[in-house]
Amino acid sequence: MNEEFDESELIAEILKREELENSAPKVSFVPLLKQARERLIPEVIRRLEKESIGDSLLEEARGWLENRSRGYSGRVALPKEEIGRRKEEAGYIVQRFNRIYSNGNLIE
Repeated sequence: MNEEFDESELIAEILKREELENSAPKVSFVPLLKQARERLIPEVIRRLEKESIGDSLLEEARGWLENRSRGYSGRVALPKEEIGRRKEEAGYIVQRFNRIYSNGNLIE
């Protein structure tokens, strides 16, 4: 009987972890948009290209730099919420690079 109880706790814990992983990503560092556009994301791209690794992250970083790195659309400033989302996206790209591909040589 104890084995069944322990097994159900384990299943509940696994489901809880999956739910957390599938929810919005947690970003520990949210850079300024200008800092991300001029320094952080180009450095991620440069390092990934140099090592020929991380194709999906490389594509994501290039796409962010090309399409999402500005705080305006045309001549109109974007709402604060949208700018916040873009900053979080940049932070998430840098965070994933640091965790997976940096080999201890972090981009900060």
